Amino acid sequence: MQTDAMTDSKKASSNYRPEIQGIRTIGALLVAAFHIWGGRVSGGVDVFFVISGFLITGSLYREIKRTQTINVIAFWGRIAKRITPMACVILALTLVAALLWMPQSRQQGLLSEVIYSAVHLENIKLMMSSVDYLARDEAPSPVQQFWALSVQVQFYAVWPFLLLGIAIAAKRLRVFTSAYIVGLAALLIVSLGYSITQTNLNPSPTYFNTLARVWEFALGGMLAIALPYLNLPAALRLVAGWVGLAMVVSCGFLVPASAHYPGYVALWPTLGAVLIIVSGGGGVRFGADHILASKPLVALGEISFSFYLWHWPILVFFLIVDGQTQLGLVAGLSVIAIALCGAYATHRWFEQPVQQSSIGRSNPWHVHAMAVGLALPIVAASAVWYKWNDVQERRQSAALEQMMRRYPGGSQPISLAKAIKPGVPLHPTVSEARNAPADFCSQEKGEQGIVTCIHGVIEGYQKTIALVGGSQVEQWLPALEALASAQKWKIVVLAESDCSSCDVWSEAMHDAVLKLHPNVVFTVATSQRMQQSEAREAIPGSYLTQWKKLADNSITAIALRHTPSMGEDVLDCVEVNLHDIAKCAIPRWRLFDEIDPVSKLSPKPRNVRFIDLTDRFCDEQLCLPVGGNVLVYRDARHMTPEYARTLARRLGQRMQQVRPDLFLSNALEELGSDYPGGSMPMAVERAVKPNVPVYPRAAAVKYKHPNFCQQNETEAEVLTCVYGEVKNPFKTIALVGGSHAEHWLPALERLAHEYKWKIVAVTKSACQYSTEVESVPSCTQWNRDVHDVVRRINPDVVFTTSTRRRSRVGGLIEYIPNGYLAHWKRLEGDNISVIAVRDSARTRPDAPDCMEANLRDISKCAVPRSELFDEVDPTSMLSPKPANVNFIDLTDRFCDEKLCLPVGGNVLVFRDTHHITIEYSRTLAMPLGERMKQVRPDLFPAKAQPSSGQQKDPSASQ
Repeated sequence: MQTDAMTDSKKASSNYRPEIQGIRTIGALLVAAFHIWGGRVSGGVDVFFVISGFLITGSLYREIKRTQTINVIAFWGRIAKRITPMACVILALTLVAALLWMPQSRQQGLLSEVIYSAVHLENIKLMMSSVDYLARDEAPSPVQQFWALSVQVQFYAVWPFLLLGIAIAAKRLRVFTSAYIVGLAALLIVSLGYSITQTNLNPSPTYFNTLARVWEFALGGMLAIALPYLNLPAALRLVAGWVGLAMVVSCGFLVPASAHYPGYVALWPTLGAVLIIVSGGGGVRFGADHILASKPLVALGEISFSFYLWHWPILVFFLIVDGQTQLGLVAGLSVIAIALCGAYATHRWFEQPVQQSSIGRSNPWHVHAMAVGLALPIVAASAVWYKWNDVQERRQSAALEQMMRRYPGGSQPISLAKAIKPGVPLHPTVSEARNAPADFCSQEKGEQGIVTCIHGVIEGYQKTIALVGGSQVEQWLPALEALASAQKWKIVVLAESDCSSCDVWSEAMHDAVLKLHPNVVFTVATSQRMQQSEAREAIPGSYLTQWKKLADNSITAIALRHTPSMGEDVLDCVEVNLHDIAKCAIPRWRLFDEIDPVSKLSPKPRNVRFIDLTDRFCDEQLCLPVGGNVLVYRDARHMTPEYARTLARRLGQRMQQVRPDLFLSNALEELGSDYPGGSMPMAVERAVKPNVPVYPRAAAVKYKHPNFCQQNETEAEVLTCVYGEVKNPFKTIALVGGSHAEHWLPALERLAHEYKWKIVAVTKSACQYSTEVESVPSCTQWNRDVHDVVRRINPDVVFTTSTRRRSRVGGLIEYIPNGYLAHWKRLEGDNISVIAVRDSARTRPDAPDCMEANLRDISKCAVPRSELFDEVDPTSMLSPKPANVNFIDLTDRFCDEKLCLPVGGNVLVFRDTHHITIEYSRTLAMPLGERMKQVRPDLFPAKAQPSSGQQKDPSASQ
């Protein structure tokens, strides 16, 4: 990828190295080939970074030696003149292609990335979206290749200043070359160390991190300064050249797909590039540089930058139009051919004319003006298009919503303009609010200790929610009650007598919570400081202590930011100023800190999810006592029940975002027989019922992890969470493993409620339940500790996965890791049995888009079963079989005999490429129960039949 501005003027100079153009050609073709066929990192981009560091550092170093400074504006102008025209052409053509071929469901993501790419921040965008392990397998963006250009531009932005800084130090120390070598070497060591560390801890965002790539530029820069002093023998240069070329070419073939990048792995292609450059310069017969300097490779090197930008959107749109996830040889070669033609045409008739023009020769600012002029229409068009799509989406959503009632209250963000609608009386009146009972959970006069009240669904409830604290928590009861009926929640209020804010939790309260052991504790996260100080909010130390105690007992919590406290005269003020309610408002800055103190917690408690609903009490400037014609307060600091009820919908949305496991799947049961999901074996003819929409919508689950109690990628601490029957369970089941074990939790929960099981989830993201050493250190440590945790739980059975999937080896796709067998053997020594389920299927990255276009023929979106599963389950070939393990296979709920489908019984199967939706998992409860009963009937009460509200499985006897 040729992005330096020096090549135009260097061909005639002694510094011109034609073999470098050949390296660029090799690098660009490797990148394209592995993007199309390999699915691995080629190392080509790393080679580009080394070359850029070599050429740019060499050019700026010579300028400093010649003029004692760097004309930074002119340097940036040369870069802008070289990069911006081609980049803007590709972005503009990509937008046109998106308008023609991209499904609307993917356009918003593309448009935001186009804006980031136009301002050279695409790598930052990808870092933000790749932090989540579960978001990695989304369909690629057509401008994703701009991440590498963004990294280079960020390098160009700061590199001149770094070299000038070294020049100042060199002048003071009266050294020159040595200072640059030492300075760049120090930068290389720091950046490489950071790259290795961060790649191990959090590989996805590190891949796009400029700081983790700086060492590659520094490596090229050191070479540029040291090269004139290197005088290697011809024989050594001959060997170095061929070894270097072999290293560059072999990187993508030798580095396994599982290796984390860049880290130390990137040393392989970068050192290869260094060896090639060192060996070049001519004078060695049969050297690799002679091949690389050949006219065809040099000519292709001239358009390598254009080719790099062209190949990726062509590949992505080819896949979109063709409905494929991978291309064959002929189609892949066609992509390369089209990209080469496009690169040549734009280079010949657009890029070269701009480069040869007089723009910027007399005034470098003219180039920057040209760059802005080219980029601005791209940004503006993308922004307008994004806004247009957003408006259309909002209009569609609005059409589905019922018309707002006269009293929207907290169903919308509070604002002065919408506080009171003229001609609509306030509800409740001030008098009604004053005279309403203050307490929802009453107590006898003189009663001390913990007061317990039960609300919501008493019989047949699915979840238990404990409201814990004082009146600041209790005031949310009307909102929770409004949600409880639909979601089948039992709400238990645990209030401490004579407690207004309950900043200090008592031991009695803690003991009451442990005895109840709810699915979640609902409480407050912050309190309002009453004294005058710079900080207006605080998280009391007692809260943190109690959250830690809850975590120690496998209890999770939802904590809300506190509601604002108004003046004692707030009701009097409202009564007098209904026509000018602003007179009763309080400036937001007096009640809230600018930054929620929760965001400053380090580390954050793993068992607590935080919610902020302050936008329902304050706008950006004012906190108001009335919202949507509903009186907010019944006194200085507590909500009216009427306003709390209007907050139910928004509270439910926020709770579902952080804890979707608390919610029924908008009850598929209520949708009737149109949504059997996985209750029946998968079949193409039953996948999508005509005229019945697929549920849930892909957009509703995309990018959203269910937020079960699962340890993340980077932490090693073993977390446990309890579901189902807590007090007197019939059996205890430990769900152990990674995310592929965790996504069975909704199915197990359904069975748990029916058969009185206690489910203890012990799972970790991106980590298998295996004794084998993992590439992620935290996973290895987690596996060392998890056995002791499982042994302490002492379950009746451990539920986990039995197989993994790998690249086809010897004709086989699935295998049972030895580390699985080792864990099972250890459990056998502790008399703990195992149920191991065959790993579930996968789907295509573009499955949501494909379904959108092919609901009448969903087979077009399928993956052949032979690509995901062996003909024979590998567990059947185990000899001897572990005595304590029973194996079950539910692949018939993902695939028929030939195809694996992304929809089953009108229910969306996958929320990404390889994790089951909560909704589909719930529909698997009945067949899962049938299989479990076949192998372990002792887990089920006598005469129990696994039904879970579904019709009988016709395959149960098969």
